[in-house]
Amino acid sequence: MPSIKVDLNPEILQWMRETIGDKRESVAIRLKIDPDIVKVWEENGREIPLSKLEQLASIYKRPLAAFFLSSKPEDAYQPKNFRTLPENQDLRLLSRETRLVLRKAQRLQSLAIELATQLGENAQGRIPRRKSQNPEALAEALRNYLEITIEQQVAWKEDREALSDWIRIMEKRNILVFQLSMPIKEIRGLSLRSERYPVIVLNVRDSSRGRIFTLFHEYAHLLLNEVGICDLGDEGYARGRVKVIEKYCNHFAGAFLVPEKPLLQHPLVKELPIHKSEFNKIIRILSNNFRVSREVVLRRLLILGKIPEDLYEEKAEEFRKEFKEIKPRGKGRWLVPYRKSLQERGNPFIGMAFEAKRTGKITTRDLADYLGIRKKHFKKLEKVVTKI
Repeated sequence: MPSIKVDLNPEILQWMRETIGDKRESVAIRLKIDPDIVKVWEENGREIPLSKLEQLASIYKRPLAAFFLSSKPEDAYQPKNFRTLPENQDLRLLSRETRLVLRKAQRLQSLAIELATQLGENAQGRIPRRKSQNPEALAEALRNYLEITIEQQVAWKEDREALSDWIRIMEKRNILVFQLSMPIKEIRGLSLRSERYPVIVLNVRDSSRGRIFTLFHEYAHLLLNEVGICDLGDEGYARGRVKVIEKYCNHFAGAFLVPEKPLLQHPLVKELPIHKSEFNKIIRILSNNFRVSREVVLRRLLILGKIPEDLYEEKAEEFRKEFKEIKPRGKGRWLVPYRKSLQERGNPFIGMAFEAKRTGKITTRDLADYLGIRKKHFKKLEKVVTKI
């Protein structure tokens, strides 16, 4: 029996391949065909075997129906690339894995807005207007706005507790926080704008303290209305406007998490300068108090004039070397499906999805799709969500 062949808009085929970050050669290998055949399809779109099209749908992670669009859709909002490594200044260099994460985050954001509309909710992301260009002053104002005291912050007993509470503070302002698995060397976090549900995405392969800093680095991007993809790398590699924005966001995040007055009034900081042999111990204690990395504390001490630049450079390099020697995380801590769904999507998203199902706005199949779990996990997830 002859295979069924179809004609498509070739522009669609090229667009799908490029949005996933694949080259023709790699696609051809997976299809077990010559790369020139893929090139011909993308040039004329004629007589493509349906069986190969089904394979392409699997490779590109797109529904089969999408291939039959008459024209290339206006792609979802593409965030800017604020990664600081010079070889990473082009969005086209994002890996396939990162592109899929970006698409997932955009889809979850769209679903959240759709669910809110169906439920008649008019919530808007509460991103205050920036009243000061000074990151120190803005950080102080935002801590007051978010109603978090330094006493609450230093009372957290472990990093995961601190991360969870910081996320809940964001969620109360209708900012969705997704925690997804991404290549840690390529991306630490990203942000997506929206009037209704702005999004911050954290990398589960990062440490809890790393995610806390990224949360407020990306929050600064939302405040600036300059959202994008960040690796929070060395600002020295950045250029032009990217360098200015990343420096500002890093300064804001540090000032927010380690405020000037509490740091300078800390008994250990008042004793500075001290002998270098005691310095690492003090940095470790301060980082544990504020639930941030040692480098964040080090940078704050430099900015606030408590240590000289040569000491900062020496210790920063030392901490970076130690960090590189730590075995990198895999795809994050393994979680049972319902807990992974909660970690990835967050409490507000899951709460809206269950409410939409309860009120008949979506089907059981829709709910399973939105939550990324099977029906058998619904009750456990709902039970966990209602306790939060």
